[in-house]
Amino acid sequence: MSDPWQMPTPEQLEEIYRIARFAAAGAGAAGPDLDDVTQNVAERLTKKWNEPHVVEARSRKPEAWQAYVVVAARNACRDFLRRERRLKAREDRANRATDGTDLPVRPNVRRPVDQRTLSPNEYLARRLIVDLIEECLEGRARLVAIHTFVEGLSTREIATLLGLSIRSVNQHKQASVEQLRRRLRADRPEPGTT
Repeated sequence: MSDPWQMPTPEQLEEIYRIARFAAAGAGAAGPDLDDVTQNVAERLTKKWNEPHVVEARSRKPEAWQAYVVVAARNACRDFLRRERRLKAREDRANRATDGTDLPVRPNVRRPVDQRTLSPNEYLARRLIVDLIEECLEGRARLVAIHTFVEGLSTREIATLLGLSIRSVNQHKQASVEQLRRRLRADRPEPGTT
């Protein structure tokens, strides 16, 4: 039985890095992503160094250990690349959401209002609402509130736009309304004091 605190030797770490880098490059990682994936694999294997399945893989022939490292690197690379694709897709959706091009084109869908067509009073009212929302809310609740109260989008449109479920959008909407009400009540002067 090995020492429970045993760590890989520098030679073993070098071998892990070499094999992991080769396998990650073969799976499609390049540049800084390749370095990130290689580091991730080495870190995972170092943390799991004394776990039974890793000890068993190390105790077999060197080819079996190398195959284990290759599989770990390929899986880490695939996970990394999938995560990057998902993040890029979310960023693209968010960028399209700001100019309204991601909304479906149907006659019954309300498009975001062009501020140039607003009267001065309507513009001021919208600006005050946006300022209040930006001051009181954060994150997704802020996005949902702006899309709902300023742009007039439906729950389904907001869910599609932000990649959320309809239930989640409704929860964000309800929480933001409650928070905005509390804020407006706190700002309201007491009756009889002016």
